[in-house]
Amino acid sequence: MTAGDEVTELMAKLEADGEFAEQLFTHGLGVQTAEGMAEWLHSRVREDLGIDRVQGRRYSWGYPACPEQSEHEKVFRLLDAPAIGLRLSGGYAVEPEQSTIAIVAHHPQAVYFGMKSGFLPKTDRQARDELIAGTDRDPANVAAALPDAEPAEAGV
Repeated sequence: MTAGDEVTELMAKLEADGEFAEQLFTHGLGVQTAEGMAEWLHSRVREDLGIDRVQGRRYSWGYPACPEQSEHEKVFRLLDAPAIGLRLSGGYAVEPEQSTIAIVAHHPQAVYFGMKSGFLPKTDRQARDELIAGTDRDPANVAAALPDAEPAEAGV
């Protein structure tokens, strides 16, 4: 997923114009847009597969589960990532920065690991991750709380 080069271009213009706070806000919004789109797509895949919204995880390179960012090269070749405007930096970081690439595992025992204790959880209860969907952070719930908001479509 990518928010595109337009965000990076706008950030450069804002910085050149001395609008440093706006540049930082734009950066944050761009990064969160890419992450939000990835989370939305992951939830749609879960829905299409008919699996529970807590099942499965998204693993991105550069984090403990997939530390080797040079593996991005393989993904780029397999998916033709440049076709949607993605590039790799000399250090294998994805550009534009407001982008994310992940591998998704939907096995019921898929968990994140290495983030706190460095050990795989011993019970399913320990494997629970914070969810956005169905919580007060769910965009559907946020939109519904706004004045004059129309209800969100189910599953969108």
